[in-house]
Amino acid sequence: MSNQARNAPPWVTWLLVVVALLCVVAAVVYMTKPASQLPSFFPGYDAAVHGKHFKHGLGMIGLAVIAGAAAWYTTGHKKTAIR
Repeated sequence: MSNQARNAPPWVTWLLVVVALLCVVAAVVYMTKPASQLPSFFPGYDAAVHGKHFKHGLGMIGLAVIAGAAAWYTTGHKKTAIR
């Protein structure tokens, strides 16, 4: 398959796959660790809170699904005009 037949270059597809995987990892972290044990660069980190950020995890799963769908979409072929 040549690069001219794809909707997007292969690096875009791989980038979206990596983003989807990172979102899944972040979702697992959000759903398993309390806010006081999250990495300090994660949104929702609070040393005084001991509850889990389940909604943040669901949001990350949603972003992973969107990135995965976008990666799948970029692997398609361009439509050519029928003559």
